[in-house]
Amino acid sequence: MILCRKLHIPVQGIDFTNNFLLAYVNSKGDDRISFLKENEILFYINPFNKGDVFTRKDIDLFLKRIHLKPRPEFYQPCDNRKIINRLVSKMLNVYKDNGRHDKLDKLIEIDKIITKDVRQEQY
Repeated sequence: MILCRKLHIPVQGIDFTNNFLLAYVNSKGDDRISFLKENEILFYINPFNKGDVFTRKDIDLFLKRIHLKPRPEFYQPCDNRKIINRLVSKMLNVYKDNGRHDKLDKLIEIDKIITKDVRQEQY
């Protein structure tokens, strides 16, 4: 996402079910994170699966297959803190599973700070 922004490629992060996605946005340099119209997102990219590209309909089918109701946040851009929070949470789980307690303590501190900031923004 950072690389795309440095190259002026209009992508935004999406807080998806167990991951985050990138949305290629049809905007003229607009860096807003407010709700976009459906036609402003041209396609989605999964950076964790070799950059797979898919459409909103593909997301709908995936959610149906895993028995999840579509929610607006699955389709709309979010701020960077939510994405960082998602990644830190994933890293926490990996370190717990692998018994990496040396890394776990510092990451828990970071997670508390980020989670607090994300919760404050929601209210």
